Amino acid sequence: MKYMVFDVESIGPFGKGFAVGFVVLDKNFKEYASDFYACHPSLVASDKEAEFEWIFKKYPKYTFAIPRDIRTAFWNAWSSFRAAGAYLFADCSFPIETNFLIQCIQDDISREMESPHPLYDVASIRMSVGFDPLRPESRLPNEYPPNDPVKNARQSARLLVQALEIINKAI
Repeated sequence: MKYMVFDVESIGPFGKGFAVGFVVLDKNFKEYASDFYACHPSLVASDKEAEFEWIFKKYPKYTFAIPRDIRTAFWNAWSSFRAAGAYLFADCSFPIETNFLIQCIQDDISREMESPHPLYDVASIRMSVGFDPLRPESRLPNEYPPNDPVKNARQSARLLVQALEIINKAI
């Protein structure tokens, strides 16, 4: 079993994603892959652009010209890791990550049957072992800065592993 944990940055909770990052863990919970895809946030900001100027300064690195290309790159990565036995996880996946996945499928309806179902939620797994999934958690050095989708995914992966280890000990 492999674990692909992803995080999306968007303009508002129901906006389109302008950046996505992920990490992939092997069955021993060791990270062996990660990636980041982004376009300029103004491409998804619409009339709220002035409100989110801080985001434009925070994301100077863009790997793609348009949001659809980000979704395609992510879908291709997901498909590859899925074929290698990965399951997909997100932390507090609604609404941002679930909307992103829906947009991936809307871009190409043939993806519907490959959609990640179930989409595993790190917050729910953590809650099942007694953690408060909404309590802010400290970050390790490789999980900074916040709001970097790869760093967020890395932190979520660590929190997932923490919960899974508790579950494995109980079994």
